[in-house]
Parts: sequence; structure tokens; C-alpha cells
Amino acid sequence: MKIIAFVAAICAITLVFAGYSVKTEDEITIFSETRSFGNGHNKLVNKITTTPESVFAIEIFSNPTTGYMWKQIKPEKMKCLATNDTKGEGYFVLPTVPKGKVGVPGKQRFFFTPIQEGHETLSFEYKRPWQNTSLLLYKVHVTIK
Repeated sequence: MKIIAFVAAICAITLVFAGYSVKTEDEITIFSETRSFGNGHNKLVNKITTTPESVFAIEIFSNPTTGYMWKQIKPEKMKCLATNDTKGEGYFVLPTVPKGKVGVPGKQRFFFTPIQEGHETLSFEYKRPWQNTSLLLYKVHVTIK
């Protein structure tokens, strides 16, 4: 009886993911922020335009060895975008580092899928998890058309 339940569960999972296609990195548009914070600027704002169903990623320089990392400030509900990142921490992308170098910053990458036309504002803060205030703020105004 347990074997039948196990096989049924595997079949159900297979059917659910049968129509799901995993995107390769070549199929994902990566918007990489190359401007730097500093010189009294602790906020950056960017604007991007994309189309429905086209997966994209926001990529921001990050150095978690300092205790700081980017975290998405989640809106109550995104109407036009979807993400599977429930913690809002993105994924850390390791840099290519010469042997012996430590503390080299990498990037944090946040993935989104536009689900309908419209506008969304994504906000990210650079802070230490145990502190209440953020060091930097990054906003991205997304237009989906």
C-alpha cells in the first residue's frame, strides 16, 4: 500500500512539472547594476522595461563577509511580477578570485517573472540582519509591456 502511494505521488509530481520548463542563463535577461554607491549617495534608482513571461534577474554587488547583504523589501502583493524567493535574499554569485584573496565581493541575484502588463517597484536594502537600519537602498521601477 505504501509503494502505491509513493508511485502515485511521483506520478503527480511528474504531471505538475511536465509543462514547466527551466530557463537557462542564456534565456534570462540579467540587469546588472554597475554604478557604485558612495560619495554621499546611499540610494540608487534604476528603470527597466521587460515583457510578460520573460524571466529576468536583478544583480547587485554584495559582500556578505562584512555582515551586509541585500534583502528585498517585500510589498504586500506584487500584481505584475512573481518570484519564488520567499526570504527575499536572492542568490549569491561567487566572484572569480585569484588564489589567496579573501573578502572579495560577489553579487546577489534576484529572479522575477512578469505575469501581466503593468508597473512594479522593487526595493532592496543593504543591511546586517541584526540591525534595524539599512546602509543603502536600491529601487528598480519595472515596466512590463
